[in-house]
Amino acid sequence: MGLLVCASAVIYGWISWLSWRFQYGSDPQQRPTLLTLALFGLLFFVYLLGIRLVRKFSDHRRCLQIVIAGSVVFRVTMLFSIPILEIDIYRYIWDGAATSAGVSPFLYSPEKVKNASSTVDDDTLQRLVDLRDHRPSLAAVLDRIHFAELPTVYPIVSQVVFALSDITTPEQASIYTRLIVMKTWLTAFDLATLWLVIKLLRVARQPVSLSIIYGWCPLLVKEIANSGHLDAIAVFFMTLTVYLIAKQISCVERGSVVPTRVCLATVVAFALSVGAKLYPIVIAPMLAVHAFHKIGLRRSIIWGGVGCLFIVMLLSPMTYRGTAGSDPGEGVKTFLQRWEMNDFLFLITVENLRPDNGRGAHAKPWFTVVPDSWRRSLAELAPPFLIARGVTSLTFLLIAFWIARTYGNGRHQTEDQVAWFLEGVFLTIAWFWLLAPTQNPWYWTWTLPLLPFAKNRAWVWISGIVFAYYLRFWFTDHFPDSAVLGTRYAGPAFFDFVFTWIEFAPWFLLLLFNWVRRGDPKSISDELD
Repeated sequence: MGLLVCASAVIYGWISWLSWRFQYGSDPQQRPTLLTLALFGLLFFVYLLGIRLVRKFSDHRRCLQIVIAGSVVFRVTMLFSIPILEIDIYRYIWDGAATSAGVSPFLYSPEKVKNASSTVDDDTLQRLVDLRDHRPSLAAVLDRIHFAELPTVYPIVSQVVFALSDITTPEQASIYTRLIVMKTWLTAFDLATLWLVIKLLRVARQPVSLSIIYGWCPLLVKEIANSGHLDAIAVFFMTLTVYLIAKQISCVERGSVVPTRVCLATVVAFALSVGAKLYPIVIAPMLAVHAFHKIGLRRSIIWGGVGCLFIVMLLSPMTYRGTAGSDPGEGVKTFLQRWEMNDFLFLITVENLRPDNGRGAHAKPWFTVVPDSWRRSLAELAPPFLIARGVTSLTFLLIAFWIARTYGNGRHQTEDQVAWFLEGVFLTIAWFWLLAPTQNPWYWTWTLPLLPFAKNRAWVWISGIVFAYYLRFWFTDHFPDSAVLGTRYAGPAFFDFVFTWIEFAPWFLLLLFNWVRRGDPKSISDELD
């Protein structure tokens, strides 16, 4: 185990050094994208080996210590790296500066602030203009924000963390310093989640050293300590919610009544998770089933109402227009109505709904089977993207309620109730990700705290497979207009219409194969032996 920590630390150090060649504005064709992804692939192999060793030596008292030490070392090593092929963190930095200046980041898009004159009639906007003009690093940050024409999409709980990062950053700090401070805050949430994963494993009576599945995951280290994605905030509060529920299940198993303070803490934690990023709302069916079976219908309705009230309060700033005259929810609406990236199931659905409309062969997917006349007729009723959204959302709802119903149909009475509940939550989030139009790698980190409780070994492979997402940048940079490998597709289309099949189709076959062949499922760690 110690050798694995040393080997991984060296590789992370190498990647951290390479990251400086990914600085903003660097020549895309000179970036070592393939080498960096190969190194992450090597780290994933070491990660799988570590899981296997942990399973064999899970009772060794030093095992958990090595897991924790490795988790910290890997993150600290990557903390001082430059974000690799990601720029979302610049939006967080600006949002934090705006919030700490007393201005809602939902009111003005970065582009509006960037283009404003030094003196404006709007006093609120003037505060942001002063930030731009008196802090050079923030002016540079404005130039690096993606989709700068849109106001922020990040809810208020995350905005509080962004503001804390700004408050703890010197006013005249460089961009690099601002990056490090922001990533430090997010990595702190990440390590706090590792602590909760260890506590969850104890409640579920599983070896705590299986926390390696979370702590050593290369994808997680890349997306938080390197890229600085805010998802660490919501993941922490979502994991806290699940942990408190696991404690409730244990309490009921002992014949005790769930205390009111525990119910309140659970509701607050869940509201904070939704208030950090909206995705945790998808586990609501699982929470409802748990509440009904463990605390009764009446208390479930009461606490559900309290939770809804908290969530509405936390999300209300995203709808307040103030005096700016702009729509504070424009960013969220655009995300829900247009964003599509690295998707597979959604891609198949939407491309079989989208009319050709004169698209050449280089822009037509090879897997479209619905006649174009049918697609044109459907497009007259509603935009294809929204129809596909409806189809995949309905599919997810059916899956989510099936998972919740399965949890409540009595099977959990013959199995470990905590582990069964945790797997149900994992499957709910995992299928939400698989059916989403935006299958960004960092979105998969939502599932990672619960990955130790998944029973199909195919799930662990996604953390390695989704690194393929970053190949889209390489294809785009090296084949912007020329066909790839003799196909009719240039780089971006090749990735969307061809490479996503290479990325996901074998994995779905593995998932199906493992599901069919097992009558008595084992945990991930069992199957890696």
